[in-house]
Amino acid sequence: MASLLAGGGLGAEAPSKVSSAIYTDSRPCFKQWQLTLGVIQAKDLMVADTFTSDPFVNIELEGCLARTRVVKRTVNPEWNEVFKLDAMLRSSNLVLSVLDHDKGKDEPLGFLQIP
Repeated sequence: MASLLAGGGLGAEAPSKVSSAIYTDSRPCFKQWQLTLGVIQAKDLMVADTFTSDPFVNIELEGCLARTRVVKRTVNPEWNEVFKLDAMLRSSNLVLSVLDHDKGKDEPLGFLQIP
């Protein structure tokens, strides 16, 4: 079973383990709340290519999108990235989709939805 470790909260500090720069979604969104989300790592992901995967995470909140970098040739990626996402509603759904990067079509490896 794969696991995805992510941390965050409305107005919360980024996880202390995360040391990379903070990214902000470039698409204009209405702001009432700001979610700070740290995408740390995943473990034991599914193998999508021969013996390995090239995983990344798509993050969606109220139609605003952000994306981690692709980590090549691993089923235990570490991203250590922090995102600040704007939202209008405090009860918005946060969706994290883990995908395998391919030249053709990216293959889904799993997802997490937080209401």
